[in-house]
Amino acid sequence: MDYIGWAWLIIVAACVIIEAYTLGLTTIWFAVGALVAWFIYLIGLDLYVQIVIFLFVSIVCLVLTRPIAVKKLNIGKSRTNADSLIGEQVKVIETINNI
Repeated sequence: MDYIGWAWLIIVAACVIIEAYTLGLTTIWFAVGALVAWFIYLIGLDLYVQIVIFLFVSIVCLVLTRPIAVKKLNIGKSRTNADSLIGEQVKVIETINNI
């Protein structure tokens, strides 16, 4: 079952490539999980254990570290045009006519 080890490495590569294109900070955590599962494969544990470890590590990384990473990397909606003016203070130099 040598192909299982290669499958984990292919999953790692695929997740990293997808993350590079999307920058959504979602698939990178599954790459981490697949890398840990690959190490578990090298130890010689059963495929079911590898899958459980992969899912556990991936979900824990996603839930615990993604919010921190999103905040630190400032990923999300960036304000542009009129949205960037909301909350700003200005000095009005002409009379405003709402009609």
